[in-house]
Parts: sequence; structure tokens; C-alpha cells
Amino acid sequence: RDLTGDWSSDVCSSDLGVGDALSPQDLEAMSLMGKTVFREELLLLLPASHPPVTHPDDVVVRSLAAFGQGCSYRAIAEDWLADTTEPQKTSIDIQEMGSYHGMLACVVAGSCVSLVPRSVLELLRDPPDLQTHPVMTVDTWLIWRRNFNTPAFAALRDVLTSSQDEFRAP
Repeated sequence: RDLTGDWSSDVCSSDLGVGDALSPQDLEAMSLMGKTVFREELLLLLPASHPPVTHPDDVVVRSLAAFGQGCSYRAIAEDWLADTTEPQKTSIDIQEMGSYHGMLACVVAGSCVSLVPRSVLELLRDPPDLQTHPVMTVDTWLIWRRNFNTPAFAALRDVLTSSQDEFRAP
């Protein structure tokens, strides 16, 4: 693919989708640099009474509580849930939420499933009664223009990369 044009429009269009990997050579061709700053395990949250899940076919609740269009975790959840061998299960209702708390409430109420980073659940003092199923581990990258080095950005990059191990999921 041509990486010399406006990469941001490629990222926002279907030309680069969730899960598409950019290599160091791709970044270089776009005059960008990047570094992994977070690694997170994504968990499918299910109501406590839901039968055990090992595959998308096992998901009975066909409503997903998620952030709006453009959220990469939502796209991952939609793709994962659509990977079913049962045609009647390919349709998923989306309940757009403005917060992880709203998503958790929908799951606990039994009306939805949701995909969230494990770190979100670990922040809760008293986690709700629900089931979890690990879906995948994802890396979040900090990407910047080559030669962009303001003092504020350098400080942000240094903080994120120096404490990178603190944020990595096991």
C-alpha cells in the first residue's frame, strides 16, 4: 500500500483496520517514530449467570456495551463476536456507553457483554459479580513525527517509556 500520503486518513478509513500492524519500515516511510507504551489484556465481560465461554459461538447475550464508533476495543469485540459458525449469531446490537462504569452496569444487569482491559477491573475496589474470558493482548503505541521534540513531548515520552514495565499486563 502507498504509505506516502496522508496516513491519518488511512488510519481512520478501512485501509488500515484494527489489528493491522505498522512495521518500523512503515513508520519510517511516513516520517514517523513509535514505541510501545502499554500492553493490556482484553477481557470479555459476561453476566455472572452466563454459561462458560471458550469461543464466540458460546456467547448467548448478543448485545455489546461499548464506546462509540472509532474505539479500537469496540472493533476488536465486534470482530471477535462475529467470528461465529452460527449465522444467527452474526448480528450484534451495540449499546453505546460513555464510560466503563456504564458498560459494567449493563453486564452486571445481564443485558450486555463488554470488552475491557484487565487494568480497568483491577482499579475497582469492589469488583462486580461477573465472568471474564481473555480475548487477546494488545499493545498501545505512542507515535510521533520524526524530529518532533518539544520539551513537553519529550517529558511525556520519557515518563511513558521509563515506566513502561509498570503498565504491562503479565
